[in-house]
Amino acid sequence: MSVSARLSKPRAFSTLCQTCRDLLIRPFEPNEVGVKAVYKYKSVVRAVQRGCPICVRLHQWLWINFYRFGDEHGARLTHATLSKSYTAWPDQSSAPDARNMYLFIGVEGQKTFILWLGTYRHSAKQLLLDMHRVHPSNENDVPVAITIPTHNASMSRLATLKHWIANCEHEHPRCRRLAKENHDAALPTRLIHIGTAGQVCLCITNDLEDQGHLRYATVTHRWLEGVAMPNLLKNNLLAMQQGIVAQSLPPVFRHAMKVCRYLGIRYVWIDALCLIQDDTEDCEKEIAKMGDIYSKAFLNLGATAAAECPERGLFFSSKPASVLPFHIPVHRRGVTVDYLAFEDAARIGPEMSALMFRGWVLQERLLSPRSIYFGSVVSWECPDIIANEVFPGGIPMHYGNGAEWGKQRPFRLSTLLEDNEATVSTNPGAELYSNWRFLSRRFTECALSREADALPAISGLARVFSGALQDSYLAGIWRNDLVPGLLWYVGTYQTHNGTPKPTPANVYPQHYRGKPPLQPVERY
Repeated sequence: MSVSARLSKPRAFSTLCQTCRDLLIRPFEPNEVGVKAVYKYKSVVRAVQRGCPICVRLHQWLWINFYRFGDEHGARLTHATLSKSYTAWPDQSSAPDARNMYLFIGVEGQKTFILWLGTYRHSAKQLLLDMHRVHPSNENDVPVAITIPTHNASMSRLATLKHWIANCEHEHPRCRRLAKENHDAALPTRLIHIGTAGQVCLCITNDLEDQGHLRYATVTHRWLEGVAMPNLLKNNLLAMQQGIVAQSLPPVFRHAMKVCRYLGIRYVWIDALCLIQDDTEDCEKEIAKMGDIYSKAFLNLGATAAAECPERGLFFSSKPASVLPFHIPVHRRGVTVDYLAFEDAARIGPEMSALMFRGWVLQERLLSPRSIYFGSVVSWECPDIIANEVFPGGIPMHYGNGAEWGKQRPFRLSTLLEDNEATVSTNPGAELYSNWRFLSRRFTECALSREADALPAISGLARVFSGALQDSYLAGIWRNDLVPGLLWYVGTYQTHNGTPKPTPANVYPQHYRGKPPLQPVERY
């Protein structure tokens, strides 16, 4: 059963205020020039209290962009108007082909805010709502959730994980093919065994039976300075094989084991507990197998929220209802078209989380066959789709930006490599070299705690690219791509939330990478 098949269509909102109705529902309007709907601030506040979904977004926008910086009565939302150049309202003949639409907001003059409804990007205005047309013949065209639980450990949320996994295993050809290709990859030397009654212990994989069908999960988390972290050491190796007290582990590790137990996965690989941290030889040997460790894993669990708040773990309370889509009708010239409206925040995924800006995490993300990320909204990524609880059937395309890596386009090594197969070029490897330079740029935006990890942190990716390119790897660049590989300039550094920040010289390695982030020069 697919995820979308079990979801119902969200209920249409009957709470639109009269002003919003006047803007959207005009059955006999001959043309759109000069159509206005007057909004006053007090009426917007009243409409918010009554639950008008558009006025809720209007009020949020006004507060974030204006009123919080001064007297809320110093300026007023005096009127809203439609785009005068807009000509795409559906008539009887074109209704079946009506496109997606967008509701923008912008400032006109000093005290007037304009609502702009159109089918194309308005660069001078901010996107308030994205509106995807719902086709009557296919109500699941944009499958969405009706409600989202407020706690990550709720049974309905965990059930969503099972549906994602079932879809991936049975309905994604690319994922099924990759599972076969990675079947013979080397197992890690050690795994954590998760017993049915809560027992936890370290085990040596060579001692396990049926190694060819062994399923394990990996955990992607952030190592935090100054935070006590249980580690596997030479002097506790035997003790951890006898048993590990689960309550001594941080929330991320304990919660990851609970998720695995629920999903029927008996083993988990966690770097802190499976690599002997005070044994350099053991660490180097296991790091050399890191590509296989993540690619062979059945599932990767990403602690995105815990990267900034470690005491949260994977399970915590949130308020995801604010990003749920809602239905609104648009009525013109005797035709009503149903649109699913949602904020850009509904597309929330792992891409801009702090965890994704850690050096080792880039490789872990790209090599894993499928990942579940635990943030304010739980999200999913595999080579076929990126989804979240709001859009469990796949996050829809963002207006004007195309399919961005990691947002609407799965950011996986397999997708980067397969891009080259579809590219017609006099140089068959041109796209692969370009994708490697893209990865290098992304890597320079990531932080590393240890300078010596600069090359090991991407060694697994380099090993796979080496096989595809049939080229010699030279400390971050390729022999047959030396000239473009050496042409870099220093770009603008931004934090994971988009705000400018000075380069932290004490975090980023200076060898091999220069000062981050580096931008490749594609034309030379």
